[in-house]
Amino acid sequence: MTGYGEAWTKLRRYTIRTLREFGFGKSSSMGLVLNEEVDKFVAFFKNQVNPKGLVYVKDPFDVSTVNVLWRLITGKSHDLDDSKMIELLRLSREYKKSISVTDASIAYPFLRTWFPGWMGRYKQIECVNRLTQFLESLVDEHEEDAKNPHCFVDAFLHEIHKGTDPEFNREQLVYTLLDLFQGGAETTSKTLTFELLYMITYQDVQEKVYRELETHVPPGTSITLDIKHRLPYTQATLLEILRFSSIVPIPGPLECPCDITFRGFKIKMGDPVMINIHGCNMNETTWGDPLSFRPERFLDDEMNINRNASFIMSFGGGKRVCPGQILAESSMFMYFATLMRLFKFENDGESTPTIQPTLGLTYSPTPFFMRVLERNQ
Repeated sequence: MTGYGEAWTKLRRYTIRTLREFGFGKSSSMGLVLNEEVDKFVAFFKNQVNPKGLVYVKDPFDVSTVNVLWRLITGKSHDLDDSKMIELLRLSREYKKSISVTDASIAYPFLRTWFPGWMGRYKQIECVNRLTQFLESLVDEHEEDAKNPHCFVDAFLHEIHKGTDPEFNREQLVYTLLDLFQGGAETTSKTLTFELLYMITYQDVQEKVYRELETHVPPGTSITLDIKHRLPYTQATLLEILRFSSIVPIPGPLECPCDITFRGFKIKMGDPVMINIHGCNMNETTWGDPLSFRPERFLDDEMNINRNASFIMSFGGGKRVCPGQILAESSMFMYFATLMRLFKFENDGESTPTIQPTLGLTYSPTPFFMRVLERNQ
């Protein structure tokens, strides 16, 4: 459970400010990194398609999307078949699988002590320990670069070496890196996988997206963030994917900062509070037909994004809004638009993939086969 302590506020502000200095949230810097990583992914993806034109879809974007974030944090990019990064992502998934959104220990913390195995504590500790071991070795590799920072890790180490603020220490750096890795490792990747699943399921939407891209992206031209504003239907489709998938249905509990009464319910200071993001994104009063996949709900009569976009809660809100929202939205646009421009995705002809997610701390698409056809370029 997380509160709003002074140390948290200071480190959050420092993290966001420093990441921005290295290109986080800046279209020009992010665009360059995204173009390189998307090109690398497309080449890798083509090699995954078998001679029958089929590919088995199970976490295909994991390493690639982490690379986008990791280049800003560490200045390095990994091969998409890098065994160490694949293992780290596996540990991150195992950690999240061991936590349930209906975890009874949130309401009854003593259960973690009484029944640690049942509550998944052993698995959580094992995963976190192995992840922190990797991050500690990564920090060691950057010690020599602290005097002349080239990335977020270097800059944080520089603050530690200055010794002017005890909040900047090695332990805080490791856990900040762990938070960034855990927060960015799977959410964007899973959303992109849902994008493929929904495009297979809703072929009419896929075709509309392609026609719009075909109109505004000439053959042989790369997708860039600069053209996003010229692609309203593509943007609306991404918004509908975010709403429909609700990757993080109920984020971790926050700590109520004071005594309040909300809709007749008394909530005391220190009580855990959780946001039902899935409920917000599927509210019938707000959306009318929430179970229908309909990108048009985000477009007005002049094909502009309308106010419905502000009702999506996938990135949270207020002080706790996801600090990686801009990067996540840019990544989703670049990968999605590029793939929709280059390929047509279809059912494999033998089975129909389910759009029902695998439940857990985050929603995951059930692995599926699909047919991949290259578009004329």
